[in-house]
Amino acid sequence: MASLLSLLALLSPAALAFSGSYVGGPGDRPQNRESQAVMARSGEATTLTLFNDVQAGQRVFGLVVPVPVAIDAGNVRVIEPDLLRGIEQYSGPRTTELTCVDLYFTPADDPSSGCSSGRRPGTDTAWFDDSTDGVSVEDEVTGVTVEDRFTVGEYEAFVLQGEDAEGLQAWLSQEGLALPEGAEDVLQETINKGHYFLALRAELAEVPAEQTWLTPIQIGFSSTSWTLPLRLGTFSSGGLQDLVLFLLTDAEMGEIGIENFGPPAEIPSECLLSSPQDAGPVYQRLLAQTLGLPERPEDLGGATGLAWAVEHQWENGECEPCTQPGRLTGAEVEALGLPDGRDPYVFTRLRLRYTPGAMPEDPRFVATGQPVEPIQKRYYVGSWEIAGELPSCEPEPIADVGPCYSASWMAYREHLDIYEQPTLAIEEPDGCNHKRALLLLVLPPAFGLLRRRRRA
Repeated sequence: MASLLSLLALLSPAALAFSGSYVGGPGDRPQNRESQAVMARSGEATTLTLFNDVQAGQRVFGLVVPVPVAIDAGNVRVIEPDLLRGIEQYSGPRTTELTCVDLYFTPADDPSSGCSSGRRPGTDTAWFDDSTDGVSVEDEVTGVTVEDRFTVGEYEAFVLQGEDAEGLQAWLSQEGLALPEGAEDVLQETINKGHYFLALRAELAEVPAEQTWLTPIQIGFSSTSWTLPLRLGTFSSGGLQDLVLFLLTDAEMGEIGIENFGPPAEIPSECLLSSPQDAGPVYQRLLAQTLGLPERPEDLGGATGLAWAVEHQWENGECEPCTQPGRLTGAEVEALGLPDGRDPYVFTRLRLRYTPGAMPEDPRFVATGQPVEPIQKRYYVGSWEIAGELPSCEPEPIADVGPCYSASWMAYREHLDIYEQPTLAIEEPDGCNHKRALLLLVLPPAFGLLRRRRRA
């Protein structure tokens, strides 16, 4: 039977910072290489969840995030860090063991039949309140208005509105939150759009030395525009940045795209690995080839660019095969920002890779309304017979190719009498039958040959 071996270990565990803009005090030069963030969108309500890491030797953590509307303490909260682990395991590329048996079983009924993810019918009530009641205080020297100031989790938070980039930078520097050099023009463009800024600061003296993360911060607001403020974060770049963005959206919105970044690249999958240990390096090589940019900034060689791809896309948080602990629960969906754990919904995982000067504007997301085509990046390992049925993930063909219709395999099939077994299912502890066979890989020509030889 096909069995899930592992989720590919593709991201550094200490690289979970959002691509807002890192800021810091004198002597701190924080950089952002890899980022992960969650964006939930229901109607005009948007929830951003930002996962923040800390770097060795850093004394103060700081982050500045543009937001399109005024917010206050009612729009900002912290959530459990374990949520990131769950969505990463659910949506990440995976290696799966495959046998000839899996290729030739007849598809069963919906594997999720009779199973419950614990979701509830949705409502239109967002978790945040857009009515601001903070007390504004204007700094006459810098022209910056502090719309609100509050504490959330370990963060000291400021909601700011600036008249110009120079004054806002001066105010941030006074507070030990200096922006990286070169950010003035993008900062001024953002101010000209009427955006506000959420500045976060956390003193790291009380953070255990072995801890590399802070509590995830969540920002909720309503806006007709649907963008992600990435450009300001490019000034924290070491030359190359990766963003893994998890999107949760209402089902009626259909497939989600980025309307101003061109079409997505297609990462190859559904191919055979030499061994499970090859999974991580092979996937990184496929990413580099598909996106046109290397994994490491030191390998750029002067290259620049921006590319994006869909790594996972499925309605109602489905998957085949699923990793443990499986699909997101209704409570997890609600915690990430969809009202009342909305069902149905669409989960999309995007990867963006870019060099600092290659992003002329922030990404604008669009709901296409098109039916959602399931996408999941699967990579297989199996016995020598499978090598004749699947393309190789490697540049060189895998040795010992032996298709499933060999004489020894025919004898094995006759012994099992598998034609009288229409499905392959595993009874899980939750009482659900989860089909493990990857049935999209049925090969009709080989199947026909097997049937003819059996009748002979």
